[in-house]
Amino acid sequence: MELFLRATGPAIAVLPTSTQAPPSVRGMDCFHVIRKKILSAVILSTLVFSHSLWAAEADLTSFSIEQLMELEVSSASKFPQKVSEAPAAVTVITSKDIKAQGYRTFADVLRGVRGLYITYDRNYSYIGSRGFGRPGDYNTRILFLLDGNRLNDNVYDLGLIGTEFILDLELIDRIEFVPGPGSAVYGNNAFFGVINVITKKSQQLDGLEVAAEVAGYGTHKKRMSYGHKLSNGMEFSFAGSVYRSQGENRFFPDFDDPTTSNGIAQGLDYDRYQRLFAKLEGAQFVAEVAYSDRKKGVPTAAFGQNFNDPRSYTDDFQVSINLAYNNRLTQDLDFLARVYHGQYDYLGSYVFAAGPSQDRSKSRWWGTEARLINTSFTGHKLLAGMEYQWNPHQDQHFFNPDTNVYSLIAAFSSDQLGFYLQDEYKWNERWMFNVGLRWDKDTLDQTHVNPRFAAIYKASAQTTLKALYGTAYRAPNAYEKFYFSATGELQAEKIKTLEGVIEHYFSNDMRFSLSAYRYKIDDLIELDNNSALFFVNLGKTSAHGIEVEGEQNFENDARLKISYTWQHARDVDSGGDLDNSPKNIAKLNYRTPLLNYAFQVAVELQYTGERKTYLGGSVDDFMVANVTLISARLIRNTELYASIYNVFDNRYLDPPSDEHIDSSGRALTGLPQNGRDFRVGVTHKF
Repeated sequence: MELFLRATGPAIAVLPTSTQAPPSVRGMDCFHVIRKKILSAVILSTLVFSHSLWAAEADLTSFSIEQLMELEVSSASKFPQKVSEAPAAVTVITSKDIKAQGYRTFADVLRGVRGLYITYDRNYSYIGSRGFGRPGDYNTRILFLLDGNRLNDNVYDLGLIGTEFILDLELIDRIEFVPGPGSAVYGNNAFFGVINVITKKSQQLDGLEVAAEVAGYGTHKKRMSYGHKLSNGMEFSFAGSVYRSQGENRFFPDFDDPTTSNGIAQGLDYDRYQRLFAKLEGAQFVAEVAYSDRKKGVPTAAFGQNFNDPRSYTDDFQVSINLAYNNRLTQDLDFLARVYHGQYDYLGSYVFAAGPSQDRSKSRWWGTEARLINTSFTGHKLLAGMEYQWNPHQDQHFFNPDTNVYSLIAAFSSDQLGFYLQDEYKWNERWMFNVGLRWDKDTLDQTHVNPRFAAIYKASAQTTLKALYGTAYRAPNAYEKFYFSATGELQAEKIKTLEGVIEHYFSNDMRFSLSAYRYKIDDLIELDNNSALFFVNLGKTSAHGIEVEGEQNFENDARLKISYTWQHARDVDSGGDLDNSPKNIAKLNYRTPLLNYAFQVAVELQYTGERKTYLGGSVDDFMVANVTLISARLIRNTELYASIYNVFDNRYLDPPSDEHIDSSGRALTGLPQNGRDFRVGVTHKF
């Protein structure tokens, strides 16, 4: 495949192959840093602040259930509303949840959310939602936000959630997960939901904090943060971290052959990253920048590589900049405007039988959004907004670094524009309606119109019923349209979803929720191996399921949360079940203080049912148990913590994708996950 593509907007020309790297590619060597490995398996967990500091820490989990009913979330409708009045079954994960459960990565946090499941291919982590979890789909069907700012890039539409995520978990105030179609408010990629990561205010960081930790597989991490609020009300903060994991020699039974080191990838499961974050905020504005650079060894010989070659790795470089201004223009009119910039550079170092190759992409995007919220009409809260994004670079390159010969140079630019309207109408004390509509247009695809409707009925002071309908779309991205094919003839995927939700509060300390849903996807974009590896609109998918969750808060700050998910997703044409789609998922989280609040212990159980693989087989169901311990009093201003992951050393597999084939044509039948693992660390606050 030899082609040189250039495009501005929809115009595309095929030019002769170039043998020299363009300046933009030569300048892309801004990768490199540090290692990884940590994941499923492990030790004890956490020792924290003095009791007085911990008791003073404001956190949602210290609220009663009655207070949680009044909790406001902002991600469902782009304005604050009570969680019981949001047009979705919103899940909120707090900083205290993250700390108490000993979560190490963003993927770990999402693994604990009702209805979600994670697949890890020893390089990237992928989210499955409502029975849909295509291995290797780069998380393109969920929209990821950082303080409301889009994180999905403009080449792959990917969402990075493992050690490749852009932010340290210690900087997160809370995470809001809004399941279901969100294109009526957010446009592209809000297909199965929206995940908004909300960072801590500078005063929450409150001074200088340093931390260090060690973990299994030769892992260590160091980080620092500083936050301060000035007397004039201005707040500023910054943070940084460095992480290295040596990993272990990983055995793959499918590659067990004397000619390929008996299936052992030696020293190739390493992981390294470095991160920086800075934030400045006042009463009406906020400015923040986040940076991350990760290098990960690839032990799986993916994409037809030679197995056990030390030159195989990937590198992910990210920058996110967000400037936002908000002001109350009148008593009934609020205004918000923001500008943002993002960049993502990818480098894949691949080693094939014919020699080494490098796969690179360069993503750059600029955008702006403005919106008004009007409450001057009785019972109505009206939202109107527009969003524009310019993509000056959507570039992809594939070349031989030894000969500098390029087999692919695809350089594109595009833009996209969206307008949206929404009305939250309180008809009376019991009935509320939420109606939204968004129009989108971009130069790499066509026009899209997506509605949303929610009827919310407050049956009693303790019970809320929600009937939800919405559509969403995912436009084919630059990778799908132009990496394998110069034609780019793809249509957008479309989904229609019906959902019913019951939320009931038995008392001030007990909550129950049930969601039942059905959806249908048309024009699903998939890689057709029978068509010279082109992406085509092959699939139609339908699914239905239920998600049940119960939560009990106790007077001594203990909490129990249990969830169960049953789902059935199938291919409409064949009638068969989807790959990587467990029918059953169950989760339990329990934490409680010990020894007069000197310690807190948390236990987590996660069960994932059997999953089909693309090869026609399956990987077994499994359960993982994690335990975390936190101290509260041992040393003032010092937090010591320890965790054990996969306590019972359960050896299990995740389903592979069709990219997991080595240069000899051998396919992986399962992706081995970590056994027992541990982490211990210390945090000191000055």
